[in-house]
Parts: sequence; structure tokens; C-alpha cells
Amino acid sequence: MKTINKTMHWILLGSALSLSITTHAFENSYLCQIEHQTGFIYHIDQKSWQINASDEIRVAYKITVNQTGANLDKYPYQWVNAEDNAFLGFCTDFDLDAQMSCKGLGKLEFHKDTKRFLFVNDKGYVPYNSPRPKYYIADSQSPAPTMEIGTCKQI
Repeated sequence: MKTINKTMHWILLGSALSLSITTHAFENSYLCQIEHQTGFIYHIDQKSWQINASDEIRVAYKITVNQTGANLDKYPYQWVNAEDNAFLGFCTDFDLDAQMSCKGLGKLEFHKDTKRFLFVNDKGYVPYNSPRPKYYIADSQSPAPTMEIGTCKQI
């Protein structure tokens, strides 16, 4: 009888812990609305970077529990496009300053208390994935660097 009680105790404890983790993760799921965006584009005819106010704007992002199964210890959350759930990157848990960092398609920083986020994508202007960065030339084929700001609400 004691063995059954101990087994039931461990089963109930495991279930409660699992529910606690799931609840914690659910409480840290957010819908992030983009309020302003700016970017730059390389104009080949002028051979210079110019402000790109008409670049495509995503409507919103979601930060949810990492469902990929990869890097769960370091990145318990994922960052996706709110419209089609396209994966954009992995997110850390909140640090002691209530800040979460996401990396993937650029970098997204989110503060839990202010509910504000900042997204920066420098790819296209700053060399990346180049075997010889000193010879990297940004041109019209480069991705357009972008910065977005907005706020998130818990979902």
C-alpha cells in the first residue's frame, strides 16, 4: 500500500510540475503589434543607401513556447510571424531585468514590464555569412536593413 501511495505521489507531483511549466509558458506568450517601421534600400543607379519607407511591413509577431524541440534549455520560446506562424527565431527566457532576447531573422528585444519591443535586422548592410567580409559589397541584391518598434500584449 505504501508503494502505491508513493507512486501516486510521484505521478501527481510530476503532473503538477508539468502543468506549472505549461502554465508559466502560456503566461509568457505574447502578440506583438508593430507600430512603426523604417528601413533602407540600396539604389543601384545612385550607388547609395536610401530610406525605404515603402518596404513590406509585417502586421505582428507572436512569442510562444518553443515548439521546434530544438535548444529548449537555452531558448524556451520561439518568435513567429503572427499571420502564418512562420518561424523567425528562438527566444531566451526573461532575465532579471525582465528582458527577453530573440535571435534569428535579425534580433528582437522585448521588455516584460513596459511591453515594448525593438526589432533590428542589419543583414544587407553589415557583412554576414561571408567567407571574406572585407570584400563584401552591399548592393541592390542585398537584403534591406530594417528597424521596427511596437508593443506586445499577453495572449
